[in-house]
Amino acid sequence: MSKNNDLLYAIEDQLEVLKLKHMSEALDEMFRSKDFIDMDKMTVIARMVEAEYDDKSFKLLDRHLKDAHLKGAPQELELCVDSKDREYLPLYIPLAMSAVHGHFEQACRSL
Repeated sequence: MSKNNDLLYAIEDQLEVLKLKHMSEALDEMFRSKDFIDMDKMTVIARMVEAEYDDKSFKLLDRHLKDAHLKGAPQELELCVDSKDREYLPLYIPLAMSAVHGHFEQACRSL
């Protein structure tokens, strides 16, 4: 068991060096759960990736909202009303927002 713990700590350290903190936390949480032995490999990978993906996609969407001078969280995206007086700076924001919004809706449907 000590060998497994040493390997776990080494993997967690490597993930944190790569700035994948949420993956590291998810792995640690799963490893310490009583169901870890019965989990298949793809479930372990999926949970680790999901933890990091959720954090990164939220930060990306939040950054795009700030760049577009909009307020709101992904749950309030439909409250962001466009106006003919709004000036988008930088100019790529409408395209980026539509792409992120479409991706967000697709992700919600898959849940």
